[in-house]
Amino acid sequence: MDTRKAFIHIGFPKTGTTTLQAFLHNHNEDLLRHGVLYPNTGKLWHAQHELAGLFQNDEERLYWVKTDPKKPYLELLKEEVKIKNATSLVLSSEAFTFTNNHLNLKEFINECGFEDVNIVCFLRRQDLWVESAFTQLYKAGLLEFDFSSYANNQKRLDYYTYLDEWANVFGEDNIHIEIIDKELGHVDVVPAMLKILNVEDVADKYLPERYNATLSPDALHYSHLIHKENNNQLLGWLIEILEKYSVRLKAEKFIFQVEDERISFLQKYELINEKFAKKYLGRDIAFSEFKGFSKPGKLYPELNCVDMNVICQYVENEIYEKIVSGQDKEWFARKEFIQTENIRIQNMTSKIKTNQENTKIKRALGGGDMEKEVLIKEDSFPKVAIITRTKNRPIMLPRVLISISRQTFKNFIWVLVNDAGVKEPVDEIASRATENGIDVLVIHRDQSIGMEAASNEGVHRSDSEYIIIHDDDDTWEEAFLEKTVDYLDENRHVPGVITWTNRIDETLDDDCIRFQGVSPYNHWLQNIYLSDMAMENRFPPISFLFRRSVYDKVGGFDEELPVLGDWDFHLKVLMEGDIHVLPYVLANYHFRINLDKGNIYGNTVTSGVDKHILYDAIYRNKKLREDIKNGISGIGTLLALGQMFRKTNYMSDMVSRLGNASKSSWFLSLIRKALKV
Repeated sequence: MDTRKAFIHIGFPKTGTTTLQAFLHNHNEDLLRHGVLYPNTGKLWHAQHELAGLFQNDEERLYWVKTDPKKPYLELLKEEVKIKNATSLVLSSEAFTFTNNHLNLKEFINECGFEDVNIVCFLRRQDLWVESAFTQLYKAGLLEFDFSSYANNQKRLDYYTYLDEWANVFGEDNIHIEIIDKELGHVDVVPAMLKILNVEDVADKYLPERYNATLSPDALHYSHLIHKENNNQLLGWLIEILEKYSVRLKAEKFIFQVEDERISFLQKYELINEKFAKKYLGRDIAFSEFKGFSKPGKLYPELNCVDMNVICQYVENEIYEKIVSGQDKEWFARKEFIQTENIRIQNMTSKIKTNQENTKIKRALGGGDMEKEVLIKEDSFPKVAIITRTKNRPIMLPRVLISISRQTFKNFIWVLVNDAGVKEPVDEIASRATENGIDVLVIHRDQSIGMEAASNEGVHRSDSEYIIIHDDDDTWEEAFLEKTVDYLDENRHVPGVITWTNRIDETLDDDCIRFQGVSPYNHWLQNIYLSDMAMENRFPPISFLFRRSVYDKVGGFDEELPVLGDWDFHLKVLMEGDIHVLPYVLANYHFRINLDKGNIYGNTVTSGVDKHILYDAIYRNKKLREDIKNGISGIGTLLALGQMFRKTNYMSDMVSRLGNASKSSWFLSLIRKALKV
């Protein structure tokens, strides 16, 4: 009778460990047909991490492995081996790298009926291994960004001594080593492991997949900041989003050591690697020689405020997509969690950025007079004027303050225009804003003559390079101003820029705003065409940052329009130049869906729907008459054509929106009910 064999895979980081474990887990039935058991006992995710945790000590252990002291692992494994009638056993875990009691491990496996115990290990050159190991721990928030200290305190990098500890218990002949080194011949861990197990035909089912993808620098820092404050427990759903982000980004490779540092680091292991190669590989060379970088490597960047804003928004967008597509309700809780964490991260990185900018300013002021003049000129007035029109809607104001306070870009003035409403709530919210360090200008109008007049007074009473209308019932995501301001700064010819917008449905009951749902408002927009805008307005004011210079050029908002003033203004800006689209969901357009027409807390597009319909005709006719009187084909002609094609466009637009909504399970359910399927 053949001796029953056990194989313990010591999962060193970034040697294909996650890929191997996923394959063994997904094909355990195929393995079992060959008598090879990849057990469920002690399995966490795809590997036997809990079993491996039995043989670690408290001082040095894999941080996320937890073992239940009340669970009879030995008896459970023996029972599983018996039921499955296994002749071979395979265990895998990164936690085996921290095994400190090899003899106990051997006795444990022997008691399960396996006398011949083999150790399998895939290894990389030390400099490559330590980079991967460091990123794994940093990703989980367990280390600060100090690569040098970590790299110089790793006992496991002495492969000769490390493997001798295993060989002394299990026998040198039972140590199977595979080297991951492209220059010495590529080793794919799955086929290599199946060959060791003598089940190579199972490799026919192997399709190379990428697991545990390398995170880009900003994704790595983001993961660190999240997990550091959440008990270092890796959130699998978040890591998947960050891996997706990193793969899409196709970021260039960064390094932790410059060439001289890397060469010096590797010299410490030259003699060790020679001994290791001769004893365990039967050759003189263990790894290929480091010959320098093929191109100059960039050192791994530290925390960057702008990158954090981008990735914060990316993660929120991905979660929104999950919610909109009707996935599990747990994504709503994840959305709340991430929004809270993003506020914390962006506040922290904003302070870092402010400190960096202050340092930069101090250095500049030490220079010539020209540098002083430039700094003074740039800081002489706010970059952005945020105009908020309000009238007797105090319930909305605290949310506006939160929306503005959360912005990672801070160089703005908030202009609160109280359009002849009660003064006290406006003054109170302005006082709270001032306490939060926000520059506020309050304007109390004695007479209300319309929203556009209120907007114009807010603009005229302030000074800034850019302007935006932030209505009192809408909100922003944290990176809105930073992304849009950066874009206009970099594209001086563009008069204005918008972002994608979410529609937020809510109800107002007993002075309490209750969230009801979120859906894409205009995520399909790629460009803003005059022809499209002649049919209908394509974006809300909350998403549109524009230059003061273009506001002055077009004459501001038309105060004769009780509604549709924003649409008219958008058309006038488009006549001066193209409005660009940033494909990020950074604005929220809120709708109270339970209010009657005329309710003061209603949206003008819903509670004032009759007025919108009336003035749509009045506005189009007025512009067309002007064209006819002047004998030209201008905006009035375009608006007339827009009305003619409006129904056709409405159907086309509905197809686009239905295509987006059809991804949602609730939408499909609604259709089935309607068709009684």
